[in-house]
Amino acid sequence: MNPTDLKVPNLNQYGAFNFPELCEFDPAEEKDSSWLISFVDILSLLITLFVLLLSFSHMARHETPKNVPIATTARQLPLPQPVAAPKMPAPTPPAPEALPAIVIPQNIKNMVDVMATATEINLVIKDDVLFAEGSADLTALGRSVLDGIAQLLKQNNYPVSVEGHTDNVPIHTAQFPSNWELSSFRATNVARYFIRSGVANERLRAIGYADTHPVAANDSEAGRARNRRVSLVIQVKGPPAQSSLAATSLTSALQ
Repeated sequence: MNPTDLKVPNLNQYGAFNFPELCEFDPAEEKDSSWLISFVDILSLLITLFVLLLSFSHMARHETPKNVPIATTARQLPLPQPVAAPKMPAPTPPAPEALPAIVIPQNIKNMVDVMATATEINLVIKDDVLFAEGSADLTALGRSVLDGIAQLLKQNNYPVSVEGHTDNVPIHTAQFPSNWELSSFRATNVARYFIRSGVANERLRAIGYADTHPVAANDSEAGRARNRRVSLVIQVKGPPAQSSLAATSLTSALQ
């Protein structure tokens, strides 16, 4: 449609109203006003941008700052302090038990040496007191010494180990082919004498060590005399006497 074909009403017919600008239509003017559409679009975009910026700034004020160091945040939150456990008093160690008193009768005191440790009492009797040289038969003096010791043993219930020892001089007889047999028979005869004197059989065991447990060098007569001995080891600390002592006793094995 061509704008020139439009019929513009004549407004002069309405009396005093006279609008000459409406009576004439200029197509060039329409082309010059087309920029208003683009201008309005730009204004709309700007307004939308300002609204978005305003909303973003409002949200940013309520957000937690992201650049706060972790250590700073941790310092602001005190951690609970651990509660120290109550100190318990150290247990008092038990007092060591005193060893039983062993009183050797005066008439045999010079023939018996007494040695003690934390668990045992050792009564050492020289072999020449109990036996003749090369023999396992008790002498009269030996029996009197054992009578006094038997009275001590009957006052308690401790296990007793009767141990026979020799020097390193070899022996070879019909009765004792070596020092093993000699030391074993001597220990066995002492144990038997204690049993006949009233000491319970289950408390005793007899062991022969020959020359394997010397207490002195065997290169002199004095040293060999110390090694020829019978030891009565009283176990004052350890298992009770009612154990397997009788099963391992040479007293029963050699009867």
